[in-house]
Amino acid sequence: MKNISTYSIIQEIQEKNLRLSKNAYYAIILMVVIMKKKKLCRIENGKKVFGVCGGIGEYFNIDPTVIRVLWILLIFAAGTGLLAYFICALCMPSESEI
Repeated sequence: MKNISTYSIIQEIQEKNLRLSKNAYYAIILMVVIMKKKKLCRIENGKKVFGVCGGIGEYFNIDPTVIRVLWILLIFAAGTGLLAYFICALCMPSESEI
């Protein structure tokens, strides 16, 4: 699949001097967003243990450090955080597998 970004599509429209309504621009942006669906996966660059927290942070657009702190609190508070982390590490594909 060709790498598509909203900026490149709008730039191409402007280069061809096409006149589009505001709704047409919104439709283009919506199509690009739909085509670029996020997938939950473990990250490979910047991982600390298995890359689970980094992958979750990237998926939800949150700093991975916040996810790590919350996960550590879950480990100490409920005791199930460690088991959940290893289950996520086994179930979530890595970036290279997607």
